[in-house]
Amino acid sequence: MKLTFLGTTSKDGDCPTLYETETGDIAVQGDRLTDPQALE
Repeated sequence: MKLTFLGTTSKDGDCPTLYETETGDIAVQGDRLTDPQALE
């Protein structure tokens, strides 16, 4: 699967980083968000 780099907010290699797949889906590379309040 080919990924196209879209961008990042990282300044020193941290995440998140966004990619677009060949099918147009968006892939997010980063830490998993598990805090219930942050997921609301």
